[in-house]
Amino acid sequence: MATTIKPDQLAAAASAAGVDISSDSVTQLLDYVQGALLQPPRPPQRPEIVKYGAVDDDRSKNPDKLIDPPVERVDPFYWLRDDDRADPEILSLIRRENSFAQEVCRPLSKVRSEIYDEILSHINETDTSFPYPVDDYLYYTRTVKGLSYAIHCRKLGENGKEEVLCDINKLAEGKEFCDVRGVSPSQDHKMIMFRADYCGNETYALEIRDAATFELIDSIKDVAGAFWGRDMSEVFYTTHDEAHRPFKLWHHKLATTSTAPESSAEGDGSSAKVDRSNDTLLFTEVDERFYLSAHKTLDDRWVVISVDSAETSEIHVCDARRASIPQLLQLGEGGTPVGELPPPSFKCLRPREQKVEYDVASFDGHFYFCSNVGGQKNFALFRAPFSSIDTLPDSPGESQSTLPLGTTADASPEAIGNGWEPVIPYDEGTFLTDIEGFEGFLAVFGRRGGFTKAWLLKIGESELTPIEFDEPVYDVCDGPNCNFRATKLRLHFNSMTTPRTVLDVDTVTLEREVKHVKDVPNYDAQQYESVQLYATAKDGKTRVPMCAVFNKKLRGASSADQPFTKGPVMLYGFVSLTIFFFFFCLARANGVTFDDAVCAGMARMGVAWIRISAQFASLSSTVG
Repeated sequence: MATTIKPDQLAAAASAAGVDISSDSVTQLLDYVQGALLQPPRPPQRPEIVKYGAVDDDRSKNPDKLIDPPVERVDPFYWLRDDDRADPEILSLIRRENSFAQEVCRPLSKVRSEIYDEILSHINETDTSFPYPVDDYLYYTRTVKGLSYAIHCRKLGENGKEEVLCDINKLAEGKEFCDVRGVSPSQDHKMIMFRADYCGNETYALEIRDAATFELIDSIKDVAGAFWGRDMSEVFYTTHDEAHRPFKLWHHKLATTSTAPESSAEGDGSSAKVDRSNDTLLFTEVDERFYLSAHKTLDDRWVVISVDSAETSEIHVCDARRASIPQLLQLGEGGTPVGELPPPSFKCLRPREQKVEYDVASFDGHFYFCSNVGGQKNFALFRAPFSSIDTLPDSPGESQSTLPLGTTADASPEAIGNGWEPVIPYDEGTFLTDIEGFEGFLAVFGRRGGFTKAWLLKIGESELTPIEFDEPVYDVCDGPNCNFRATKLRLHFNSMTTPRTVLDVDTVTLEREVKHVKDVPNYDAQQYESVQLYATAKDGKTRVPMCAVFNKKLRGASSADQPFTKGPVMLYGFVSLTIFFFFFCLARANGVTFDDAVCAGMARMGVAWIRISAQFASLSSTVG
């Protein structure tokens, strides 16, 4: 129980101590003292022996991979586990914890409001994203002040009339929760597809609706991800297992109007389709260490299944038009088989090997691979012709390779195999992360010197052409790029001083055209400067890169090691994440230098830096 202290008692104590404080300060100090004296609710300890490993409860499809014999531990708080979220004692404890947190944080309410108002002053609540082209249409989203959700729109050409495709605000009416993701138009632009969660448990119902009327055409319950097939008559989607791990890929033919469900947007989506008996299960990933994802290549030619663990991957591909490779080549780029399509049949591009990772793109009649195979830790670029899979057997309906823990693949160059041909020489200083194939070029993304980079590889060339930028510290990423025959590459660029900028890069001349710069109210980029610094870790050899941004008024006697005068610094670093956080507006606006340090596990310096010099070998060198 907390002790009650009255303001006059605190004032008298301060006076007796010879401290002169105002009545406002007394009230504020009292709030902090009262918060410090509060006692948090504590759950009772009820020791219970808990087993984990090869326990006899059929929780694992791969019991041979579990710890055997099982391990026991005494857990005094195991009783707090309630998968149904319905135990009245646990719910009462959570409510008391929430009340305690609110009371302890009550003295911060004023500063919390001030910070919120300042952040809000840099945001246009009514705003429109810059449109991206899909065929002849321009797709974009709008937000309106006072509304909680985005509005998805499009128009036919720059001067076309706006069409509202999905107003999430209307979709959310009458619901306690609404999360909509993956809004995607069909190939003929007559339908849209999206995933909706009306419960908050991150389990989505797939909804396919008429783009003009928003009428529901079809829906599928419990979907992890989805994409259109060869045309708007079919959809591929993935589903979760009990641990919420995406592990199955399905093929679904759209319902006709007469058989479509009446609605899946009411309540929690419980009226969505639950019977998958008419859908075809294409692949099941049985190894619980691997997560399954799927997509279609930009040229609409291949359906790609990717199964990935933390450091191992495997890819299966299927001709989206379900024709044999010779037929495909005879049909040409625009050819499409007619009649009923056969069931999808996949082929594995390379069986999984422990610690071998790869990604694939379709370009110039070849599969292009970004991979660390052959011990090339920062990934290299390889290719193999489409015809290389002709002799490969069809993939079985579920994963066959189960890797024993601790095994390592052959790291020698001879391990490349599979007919993969190196495209460019391997560069230890360049970390390749992503590739995307277009009709006339391959877009390559990665990092060098700790910063994101973009390159182009043109048909017939064996050298990457870099896309250069003027600022020393920046972040650049792909897209969205939805047109396979595009001659310009759409990029998103931002830095610690430049807001999100949309660029179109001419792939022939490399000229950059600024299409849009995000408007940030009450911000003048000309007042700030950013630099890259390096700090030597306590091991005396590991260099930790840091990105600093500061008001130009703080610039003193300039030097490489001290570009700004001494003063308050907000040092930010997050271990083992590759996400670049840019929440430094408050710091730089108030005369504080913001410094973002790359600690162990962050991928900006490449996999070799992470796994050798910073993480696996000497984690303590960059943390603590």
